[in-house]
Amino acid sequence: MILAIYGTGGLGRTLNDYIPYLTSTYDDFVFIDDFIKEERFRDRQFFSFKEFCSKFSAYDAEIVIAVGEPKYRQLLSEKIKSEGYKLGNFICNNSIVSKYAKVGEGVIILPYARVQDSVILHNNVCVCDNSVVAHDSEIYENTVISANCVLSGNVLVESNVYCGQSSSVREKSKVGRNSILSMGAVIMRDVPENVIVMGNPAKVISNVAEEKIFKDYFHG
Repeated sequence: MILAIYGTGGLGRTLNDYIPYLTSTYDDFVFIDDFIKEERFRDRQFFSFKEFCSKFSAYDAEIVIAVGEPKYRQLLSEKIKSEGYKLGNFICNNSIVSKYAKVGEGVIILPYARVQDSVILHNNVCVCDNSVVAHDSEIYENTVISANCVLSGNVLVESNVYCGQSSSVREKSKVGRNSILSMGAVIMRDVPENVIVMGNPAKVISNVAEEKIFKDYFHG
């Protein structure tokens, strides 16, 4: 089985570095990117998605989405599944994932992240280095939890949320879909949909434009 890393930006290159720590075993690893032209990238085979589909069948390969923009994670997931491919998980063996947690498809869990008892991670969620998702929390599709975040117990994070580095969420709080928690934000109450919050305690500073975190296309 081949694992394709879709994206050659920062997250894609980080996943490449963490391949030795994977809990799953693959025969080989390749890169996919539709915006640059290379024969090899980081000493691995490189393809556009169209080229990849012509070379590997859905029985021979899985794909992990290495893009940090939740909206693009959603769009790429839909694109991949429309061609019959399965999203592969990228879970590092130096993370801690409770055997009582439920983990969907296409989930990324990076080193020293902790996913505790009775947590539910839905499809295509990314949990970065040193972050904590505490007991009984539920994280919906395409959400990105950046490095050093702390989501306390019984937190609900809806789809396509971006949790900026070192943000934290109080227990039993809800974060609405498409919202952005700015770097270091301290969430003490529920966050509405489609807003950006900042500060300690965090306050709404604006609405989210175009359901995107980054202004330009983001490779990783």
